[in-house]
Formats: sequence, structure tokens, C-alpha cells
Amino acid sequence: MRKALLLFLILALASAQVYPALGWDWNIFGNLFGSKPEEPEKTPAFWLGYVATVHSIDPVVLDKLYAPNFEEQKSKLIKFGSWDDLLEALRSSTIQGASLPAALDLKAAEEGVPIQIVAKSHRHGNALIVANSVSSIDDLKGQRVAVPNLASTHTVLLYRALGNDTNLGGIKLVEMAPEDMAAALASGDIKGYVADQYIGAENVLAGKAKWLRRSQDVWKNETCCVLVLNKDFIAKYPKAVQELTDGYVGSGFFIDKNHNMTVPSVADQIPIDKRTMDECFKWGISYASLRPTRTDLAYLYDSLVKLKILKGTLDINSTLNDTFISRTYKNNELLAPCG
Repeated sequence: MRKALLLFLILALASAQVYPALGWDWNIFGNLFGSKPEEPEKTPAFWLGYVATVHSIDPVVLDKLYAPNFEEQKSKLIKFGSWDDLLEALRSSTIQGASLPAALDLKAAEEGVPIQIVAKSHRHGNALIVANSVSSIDDLKGQRVAVPNLASTHTVLLYRALGNDTNLGGIKLVEMAPEDMAAALASGDIKGYVADQYIGAENVLAGKAKWLRRSQDVWKNETCCVLVLNKDFIAKYPKAVQELTDGYVGSGFFIDKNHNMTVPSVADQIPIDKRTMDECFKWGISYASLRPTRTDLAYLYDSLVKLKILKGTLDINSTLNDTFISRTYKNNELLAPCG
């Protein structure tokens, strides 16, 4: 019996040497006594999606400033024409991450898309823009006011501005593409809109409208756009996620410190008028201090549930992973004051 077992082991060991030479990946010895040692994983491909808005400047700066020097991943930036197309790419895992509105992330998470928020994309980036004839928020009651999407921070900002009234003070809320808002306001089709500051600043600078509220006037720690990553990618490639988060936060810091350099440098991917963008910086948009918080994310979600826009089936803790950004701020003396 011992001789038979010894002979079998010899044959198994010999097979382990012969089969690789023949190009066969199967290891008899490994299958008998345990799995074969895993080969070191190759550098992963990482595709990051975005839509060309001023709230998505960070990934463009990341792609130009940090991604060429990444060691833990092969990064590629993918531009999408709409949020629907971007979300579909996340659902199908065609891309591994994206910069997108937090409310759309929460909606996708409710639908089972396996993504987590790892950072914010900006702070203080929205405004309530109204016709020049409007003098107070009470003038909007009973009027049509537009938002880019019902499931949005813009809707929650309006909800807060109206004292957390689920009836929105009788306002008739309508969904509208941001590029159509200026014309709708000029024609009288709407009396106001809540959108990113860039959309509003164009109208205001042209003298066709005025801002009634900025996001920080209504919600100091507003959560608008966020960086989300596929959960499996986070679990499988933590070093790549840390490298990405470090670069993303660094990109935001660079944007805040270098307005004049940033705007022309991203113009090939996000068309931006410098005068309009300068106005947004005056209004207070910032790309530093990108740490997301559970409290503000929970408030955003709970508000959308109260407004009957989202279902309320989501465990908010499962949607946030702040491990990496906490490490980013802790380990970098330059970035630490922003964290």
C-alpha cells in the first residue's frame, strides 16, 4: 500500500512538471492536496466614467495630472453623453467607477447596482436661479420650477429652502435638461430653476436672471456629486483604490488652488467659459474637502424618500466607504487641513 502511494505521488509530481511544459494549466498535485498558489494579479484596467459638466472637473484633472503616473492600475477616462448611459455602464460593469450625482447613485443602489461612494466631487456647487421679477421664495409658490432630475440634490435644496415641506409650498416641480432652462426662464415657461452654478451664472451675468439661494445658504454640507466605485473592484484592488482616491482628492485641491490654470486645461473635454466659471468660484463652489459623511448622505436619502421619489429600501451604510479618503487626508500633510 505504501509503495503504491509513493508511486502515485511520484507520478503526480512528475505530472506537475510535465503539463506546464505542454501548456496545460492543470496541476494534479495541487488538486489533490490543495489549490495551487495564486499567481500575482496583473495591474487592473480601471475605466472611470463622467458626463461633461463643471461638477465633473475632478476626473478630467485626475486623468491629466495623476493617471499617467499610476502604478496600481491602468486608468482610462470615458466620457458619456447622458447620465442614463453612464448608469447603464455601471450596471453592466463596463466601467468600474464614475463621477455622478449622489441621488442617482442612491437610486441605482436601490436597484441593486453594486457601487459605493468613496469621495465627494465638489462642495457648494448649486443655486436657485429665478426670474428678475421674483423677490422672495414665496413668489415661487404655485409656479413652475425646474430641476435636472426629480431624484437630485437640487430637489432636496428646494425642499429645504421651503422649510422641509413635502408639498414644496405648492410649487409645480418639473424635470428639464439644464441646457433648456435659460430659454424656459426667458419665455416664462418656468419662474425659476435649481441647477449647477455654472448654468445659473451664465443667466445672471447676462442680466436675464438672479440667484435667490446658493446651495451653502440652504444646506452647508450639501452632498451633490460623488465618486463611486464598483464594490468588487474595491474589495479586489484596495491599493488601486487608495491610489485613485489620493489622486482624486489631490485633483480637487489643485483645482481650488489653480483656477486660472485648470479651466483652459480641461476645455478639450469639458467646454467651459472662463468668465462664467470665475463667477462660480465667487459664488463659492469648491473642489477641496471631499470627505463624504453618513449624516448628510442619510439626510439626502431620507428627504428623497419623504418626497416619494426614492423607495426607502436602502441601508445607507452600505452605500458609503470612507476608509480610503480618511487615509488620504491622514497621510498627506498638504491635504490634511482640507479633510
